[in-house]
Amino acid sequence: METRHPARVYPVGDYILEECEARMWSISYLAEILDWSEKRMVRVLSGAESLTGDLAEDLAAAFGTSADFWLHLHRAYDEAPRWA
Repeated sequence: METRHPARVYPVGDYILEECEARMWSISYLAEILDWSEKRMVRVLSGAESLTGDLAEDLAAAFGTSADFWLHLHRAYDEAPRWA
């Protein structure tokens, strides 16, 4: 019998970067849209600043999604097992 592993999940910052790339937005431009400092943008992208409801609302407005979408991605990553 094959051993099954859950799908690998990625940090929210990876999804933010993919969305920016798809829209051809720079990180500086996204920070401007969000009214975040570039330092804050880097902290969120790197995972140094945890995603909160307010930050998720900002991302939802910028990308045309829901805050729950971003919070779900964040929660899934936090709860996923870490692979060695």
